[in-house]
Amino acid sequence: SVTLTYNTGKGNATTASVCTLASNGTSCSIAPSTGSYSGHGFYGWSTGNNTTRSYVAGTAYSFSANTTVYAIWSSTLTYNANGGSGAPAAQTCYHTYNTTGCNITLSNTVPTLTGFAFRNWGPAAGSTSASYAKGTAYTFNGNITIYAILYKTITVSYDANGGSGAPAAQSCTYYSGGNSCAITLSSTKPTRSNWIFMGWNPASGAVQA
Repeated sequence: SVTLTYNTGKGNATTASVCTLASNGTSCSIAPSTGSYSGHGFYGWSTGNNTTRSYVAGTAYSFSANTTVYAIWSSTLTYNANGGSGAPAAQTCYHTYNTTGCNITLSNTVPTLTGFAFRNWGPAAGSTSASYAKGTAYTFNGNITIYAILYKTITVSYDANGGSGAPAAQSCTYYSGGNSCAITLSSTKPTRSNWIFMGWNPASGAVQA
């Protein structure tokens, strides 16, 4: 008989496969199984410490001697447009069982959203500061999704509406990921002789705040 031993390295151990030599005693057929490594994809098996796939899981191969094969893992980078459109296609790299991962250079393609600017990529939908920059290489060990940081500036302008002394405009940054953009209205009040200030309204002809 011939034994095919799986070296999954960082993954979970896989039992060896055994086949019986054919009547001529030269070889026997084995269909390698699939390795398992949480958070990673499985690409196939190599005959050494490299990412050259020699054996595909589920495909039968002939073996004439005991053989050890080594798992090749994949790490996939997925882009989330985070409310926008036009995210780049996912990218995948491959690494062996005794490495820290593999390198992916981020796409220069960026998503768009009307009225918003693109800041770069973050690790969560609510990210406001960039952790990953387009066109830059990073090492990944495991599947990951990164999110576009799309933002716009919202400005509140004050019109004294016939009076004087309106406060200065105030602004905040709104992100497509859902982070709120809060502005506390100024406590400064405009004045007009013989008139009482009632508050603010989005229409110039309003009679109540």
